[in-house]
Amino acid sequence: MTLQQKVRLLSTVILPDTQKEVEKVTQQLNNSQLQNEKLQHQFALEKEQLQLKYNALEKNLAKAISNAAIEADELGNVLLHAKKELRQSQRDLHKLKSQKAEIQILNQAYKKKCKDAKTYKAKCKGIYTPEIHSLALFLVEAGCSRDYVGEVIERVFNTAGISVKGTMSGRTVTRCIIEGGIAAQIQLGYEMALAPSLTIAGDGTTHENVNYDAKLVHMPVHSYTNDNLEKPKHVTRTLGVHSAPNHTSETQVKGWKEVLIEIVEIFMNSPLAKSAHLQMSLKQFLQKLKGMNSDHAEDQKKAFRLFEKLKRDVAMEALGAKEMTEMQTNEFNNILSKQRADLINNCGGEAAWDALTEGEQTEKLTELLQEISIEIGERAWVDLSPEQQDEMLEFFWVGCGMHKDLNGVKGGNVSMMKWWLETGTPGPILLANKDNAAVINAIADDDAEELTPAEQRAIEVSACGGVKTTTLAGFLFNHPNDKKGQQKMHQHWFEIKTGKRGAFPDTGNTRYGSHCRAACELILHLDLYNEFMEVIRIQKEKQRFNHLEGNLA
Repeated sequence: MTLQQKVRLLSTVILPDTQKEVEKVTQQLNNSQLQNEKLQHQFALEKEQLQLKYNALEKNLAKAISNAAIEADELGNVLLHAKKELRQSQRDLHKLKSQKAEIQILNQAYKKKCKDAKTYKAKCKGIYTPEIHSLALFLVEAGCSRDYVGEVIERVFNTAGISVKGTMSGRTVTRCIIEGGIAAQIQLGYEMALAPSLTIAGDGTTHENVNYDAKLVHMPVHSYTNDNLEKPKHVTRTLGVHSAPNHTSETQVKGWKEVLIEIVEIFMNSPLAKSAHLQMSLKQFLQKLKGMNSDHAEDQKKAFRLFEKLKRDVAMEALGAKEMTEMQTNEFNNILSKQRADLINNCGGEAAWDALTEGEQTEKLTELLQEISIEIGERAWVDLSPEQQDEMLEFFWVGCGMHKDLNGVKGGNVSMMKWWLETGTPGPILLANKDNAAVINAIADDDAEELTPAEQRAIEVSACGGVKTTTLAGFLFNHPNDKKGQQKMHQHWFEIKTGKRGAFPDTGNTRYGSHCRAACELILHLDLYNEFMEVIRIQKEKQRFNHLEGNLA
């Protein structure tokens, strides 16, 4: 039973006196119900608002938790990175400490090096270094006396603030030169062994009645750098200048053979030949020889023919040796036995042969084998093709163009003077010497056809023309004897006039092209030379030319 039902029940039994109170209670009950409903409605609203706030708070909390998780991850990454950087920093710090220690060591070594650098050690283990050897050779080549080479090196180093430990003596410098010559011969042997072909050149002269021959070799040479792709370059190497008893062709060829044999022996006994596994001999040199350059003298042409014969003999010997290796043993023994018997007979028989020393017998047998090889090679030669024959004996001679030009000038001058006589053309005036000039000037005009032998000789030996003029100019302006001539005055005067200092062409000595250059000089500066001749005359006390100056003026 509800409360209202209970109220209605009570109203039915309530007394009239209590009716008002019942109504009042009822009213209060209604009000309470209204208030209760209002409160419930208000509670529902507040509950709804609280739910919304709760949802918002829950969402914000979830978001905050998510952000916190993200930030925690980021902080974890940052912390991990910081740990890595810390470890790297620790490693860098350790490395820097190691580098600092190394720098300290280097600084100490540098200070020690700087201290040692103030002293140059010319020797290494008691032996002068190759650099000092090279420097000594350079100084000698530049003209320094051997006795002063060590002092010069020491003074140059001292100028740079460096002291030298070890000073070369003149005797040591001489040994350096000898060692340098041996090293040069080893280098020549090495380059000849590698060269596929080569040519030779030479010339000779006489000084104080002693013959001297210069020898040159031209060949392709590989670079001494590590660049293996670089092509060989053709170079000219000197084999030196050697004295000779005479200037015959046979002596010249003999000198070539002696020099080449010496180079071959030194090279073949050197460690370089053994380490490089190279072979070189005089025969190999002749096989590689393809040409010869010399002047046009007959002795040089004969020397070429002698070299040509040597080259042919070597080619035939090599060809014969190749044929002998292919021979049957019996066939070769028969040939050798017959030739050996002929050799013994030529020596005077068995008794004379036995009387020879073992060395003499070996030498004759070696010559016999060479003759047999050449003979067999000659027979095999005819079976070769023309191309093969040309390749084996290729050897050409080239004459010096300088002598052709010299002969052209000399021959032209002689032909011109001859033409004057043949055509009756008056040539240039005679430039006679002082004695002949006195004889010629004494000839009367009416006695020109009746000359005495002395007058005839004076005219015949007196020369004229351009060569005589340039010869006189050379003696006056550039005399071979420094105490004669006007060479000093000539140089100073022409330096003032032309702004260039130079000597007159040396026609007083044998110099190629000197007369042509002298003629060009005189023609180009003719006015200046006429003026200079006047200066020479004026500066003299009597102001007149001597005989040579008068001929030239």
